[in-house]
Amino acid sequence: MLPECLVQLIWEFLPMYDGVMLSMSSRDLNRALQKEVNSVRMIRRIATIDGMCMDSQLWQVRSLRSANAVSLRVAAVPLVQNRLTKVCGALKFFLQCSQAQVLELSGGICAFALQRILISARQNTFETLSLTNALGDYRCNRQTRACISELAKFHAREISIQETYIVFETLSYLLLAISRVQCLGTIKICKTWIQASQSGHLAHAIRGCSRICITKCGLTSEHVYLLSSVFETSKVQKLDLSYNAINCNGINQLFVALSRAKRHVLTALKLEGTFDFVDDEDGHHWDCEIFDTFCKSQSNLEYLNLSANYLDDTFVCDNRKAISRLKKLQSLRLACNCIGDDGVYQLSRFTNRLVKLDLNENSVKMLRVTQLTTRLFHHLERLDLGETNLSRETLVTLADCARRGVAFTNLKHLSMENCDFSDSHASLVFDVILWVSHLVFLSLEYNSFSDVSHKFFCDELERENITERRICIWMPDNPIIGTFDAPAPHCIITQY
Repeated sequence: MLPECLVQLIWEFLPMYDGVMLSMSSRDLNRALQKEVNSVRMIRRIATIDGMCMDSQLWQVRSLRSANAVSLRVAAVPLVQNRLTKVCGALKFFLQCSQAQVLELSGGICAFALQRILISARQNTFETLSLTNALGDYRCNRQTRACISELAKFHAREISIQETYIVFETLSYLLLAISRVQCLGTIKICKTWIQASQSGHLAHAIRGCSRICITKCGLTSEHVYLLSSVFETSKVQKLDLSYNAINCNGINQLFVALSRAKRHVLTALKLEGTFDFVDDEDGHHWDCEIFDTFCKSQSNLEYLNLSANYLDDTFVCDNRKAISRLKKLQSLRLACNCIGDDGVYQLSRFTNRLVKLDLNENSVKMLRVTQLTTRLFHHLERLDLGETNLSRETLVTLADCARRGVAFTNLKHLSMENCDFSDSHASLVFDVILWVSHLVFLSLEYNSFSDVSHKFFCDELERENITERRICIWMPDNPIIGTFDAPAPHCIITQY
């Protein structure tokens, strides 16, 4: 047996250790060192440290003590009994020395081998435990249940699951095991098909969590109905149900449940791509009264994402009162919808003190806004208008409102990517830069600006002598060939 201090030293400097012979030591000690070398090489084959593969990028990896994330390719673990014992024993020292906060297990393997790995790792406390297709297509036999039960003994604050190929019974048992994990505050489940009959197991898994993310898992209105009691009694602060086929009826049920919650602590709600506002397949409709009740009860909401739900101008108009109740709302994402000029005008009448507004990929052409300092566009610090067919008049409106101090005066980040701008728009764009006095980042990616516009921006920045702020103009994927230096302290970036 090697002294504990020597073993610890070997595993702390695992990346650079490849064997050492001690001339003054006994043959048994050197034989033990050689066994440790073999274990080191086995671990290297299956381990990734902070995104770097130890087997192929060894020269980039340093001492394990500063490692933050450890990923193990489970399928590469040897199945031979004696080699598996060595790897699992070595894994214990490996994790103790690394003090990693994130442990990821990926790639399928037999349940017995995975169970041994989990036993070796469970003595550590992790910030995040991630399972990425680690359970493969296990059948839920006695060995599989023994393997999954080891998860219940883990100490992790966050569990992330992406098990695309997991079978029904195994997933049910996995969800029950997660419900027994102590100190669990965050659960993320992605691309894992959850059937409605498993809603009870899912309810047990998420009941004690304050941050819940279940995306691309095939959730429907039936799931939401069965989970309603959890949402009413839980302490959820952040909820993400994006890219599920919940439809309008399910969304209405969700709002009813969250309105009845005993603790109104919800700060972030993400429902991207979950329903069709215009044409719901089941004939259900968005209920404005239910949404208004939700906004009234969950007044602490700071982030709301309703992107990719076919929202139109009618939605903005009908729900103005409800959204205005969210006095603490900081970020509103409405990207990939059907909102047009009238919808933007209705938004400009909102009294919310928004910091971020995302209108990417909408039908916006003319930016008509209410020119009052108490309205939404006056407070914005970030505005995303990418992939919209903005007119020249929109650029004039942006500059003119900022010049007169009635809107956009606090704007710091403006995105106008893929808006079909060309050199003829350059002078109007620079007027926006000049008059929006707090603007420090302007994204013009995927447009048609040439060297003429690039040089024009550089010359105007030097001529206007803007020194009170550092402006960055982001212009990759424009037909710009030449290189011109922007005057300090500004920069114009034309390549990735």
